Amino acid sequence: MTFPNAYKGVKKLHTAQVLGLISAILGVVIAIFVVLSVAAISTQNEPAAVVFGLLILVVGIAAGVLAIIAYILQIVGLKKASHDDNSFYTAFVFAIIGLVLTVLATIFSSLNVANGFGDDIASLFTKFSTIIITAFVIIGVSNLAGKLEQSAMAKRAKSVGTLQIVILALSIVASIIALFTGNAATIISGVLGLIASLLTVVFAIVYLVFLGKAKKMLKEN
Repeated sequence: MTFPNAYKGVKKLHTAQVLGLISAILGVVIAIFVVLSVAAISTQNEPAAVVFGLLILVVGIAAGVLAIIAYILQIVGLKKASHDDNSFYTAFVFAIIGLVLTVLATIFSSLNVANGFGDDIASLFTKFSTIIITAFVIIGVSNLAGKLEQSAMAKRAKSVGTLQIVILALSIVASIIALFTGNAATIISGVLGLIASLLTVVFAIVYLVFLGKAKKMLKEN
């Protein structure tokens, strides 16, 4: 094993991605329970409303705990892998900065500072840091693949990185078009936003597989 630190780090990143996906799925389950709860309340079915309310609480806590564990694993994994490639250290720095800024923005929001502006800032910081972290992880894996002369993995890293750029570009274009008025602008922005959202789901799975392949490569070489 040429890069034991990178292997251990990427292994943690892979686990973090799995937990993150599970947390996201639980988020969808919560949304479904919310709809069912509202329906139960509207039909005055109090027992069902109570049950769905409890399910929302339990699943919500589980999703939150998994998300926290995933983020901690991500930070630990990035720090470990950074001993073998500096790209992981850059990702680690952004993970820490993103965490600190998000916590601060959330605190300001809870204190009702700037009339909810903190929520928007927290969301922006989370998305920005996630994009940067993912990009540098892909670069780090690509660098290691090059050092190990694993051309197939290097090409895979390039493909995954390209997909991320496409999604980011679509999101930016959709946001810009949304600034214009008119039905055409609204429809185009909505379609592009939907495509970006669907590709984001695809990317999450592709990225998970990519980390799994990277972990295997680092273990076997």
